[in-house]
Amino acid sequence: MTRKQEYTDREILKALSEAGLPQFKLDRYGFPLSGQVIKYYREQMKYIDPETGKEKHWTQADLARRLGVTELMVRLMETKDKGLDSVERRRVLAALLKIPPALLGLSSLGELVESITAPHSSSGRHGNTNRRTHDGDSILLYKNALTAYNNLHIRGASSGIVRDIETCIGQLRQSIKMSASKREQRELLYLLWEFYRLVNDIYMYDMFHWDLFYEHINESLEIAKELNDTNLSLLTLHQSCGSRILQHNGNLAKVEIEAALPRIKNASSIIQSVVYAQAAKAYSLGTPDLGERITAQRYLEKSQYVATHLSPDDRYIPERVNAAKYLFTQLDALISVGNIAPALSLLDDIEENTEPGNTRNMALLQLKRASCYASLKHPEYKQALELLGDAFRVYKDIGSKYNIKEIEKVYKTIATGPYGNSPDVVDLGIEIKELRVRK
Repeated sequence: MTRKQEYTDREILKALSEAGLPQFKLDRYGFPLSGQVIKYYREQMKYIDPETGKEKHWTQADLARRLGVTELMVRLMETKDKGLDSVERRRVLAALLKIPPALLGLSSLGELVESITAPHSSSGRHGNTNRRTHDGDSILLYKNALTAYNNLHIRGASSGIVRDIETCIGQLRQSIKMSASKREQRELLYLLWEFYRLVNDIYMYDMFHWDLFYEHINESLEIAKELNDTNLSLLTLHQSCGSRILQHNGNLAKVEIEAALPRIKNASSIIQSVVYAQAAKAYSLGTPDLGERITAQRYLEKSQYVATHLSPDDRYIPERVNAAKYLFTQLDALISVGNIAPALSLLDDIEENTEPGNTRNMALLQLKRASCYASLKHPEYKQALELLGDAFRVYKDIGSKYNIKEIEKVYKTIATGPYGNSPDVVDLGIEIKELRVRK
């Protein structure tokens, strides 16, 4: 059946009008032109500016930053339908701007008409994620949003998406209350946990916003308890332990991770490897005594053993829990206890498990390599400095407070060595100092 036999242009335009949407121009298949849809929904992204108290909406520059493209590219999308060949980009746009996927051609024409003529919630705006999820549209929208925000996060665009993630969290909570289906409630709870975990990574590593971090951690623990999910419980305690490590509170870090260990045998094997690695890191903090070093080594060996004997199961494994996750944590434990040679070898394994587009992990690789080269018995300061400079410029753009502090530590090691008066060392020192002054 052709489109003309199924719906005429007039019927589609009537459906748009009845849904309170503009009379978008239609393409030859009967779908609204994507560029016009994007522009309309971008301008519906309204908020109150906290500084001026005035209402604003997203600009093309705002959208460009979140997509990781130029403002010109967004302008071409909206006016010429350029750059929209990728289904993935359309999904990201649907998630960011809360566009019903059908309006971007991500479903059939029949589904488009059905979606825009479906009953709306009292909020009035079509596509609002607070409407009931009887057809699963909201779940798909939240999943697409989570994928989009995770992709933006690993590319280093965290500071611009915190408010958006918090908005999604509020909408998700409302959707859970409105859902009549227990199955859909569980799906939404898993997604809510994922959003909390993502925003907590930003609060922890980039912003040092501890009040909001611990408020959200408590919510994450409650969700894991409600779902009775061991994997989520352990990963939440793992994240909380990480916050103590970042604050140099070794005692509380050990308390947090020890709370996770009694249940570790009930977790998926990849979660076990991550948690054991975090335990090794917690016990290797600062200047550990002999007992703590032995404990750290024992947990490290357990993490490594489990990682080489991963057994898949059908339980839910959260986003961003992969080989790089436990390998980076194992690496930190090795560096903390001064095992630099195996740490350098492990860095090669991590690089093999890191996708080139993952800006954060690639910069972290450079930072850790710089740390290892500067800590060798015969330090390789020149290589360390080059890697450190590359990592610094990435983290400066990201605004990651934690990693900037780590860079400063490695820089001090280089600056106090025989290579310290090198012009290149002095230049990087000036860049770091200027960043500190601006803050």
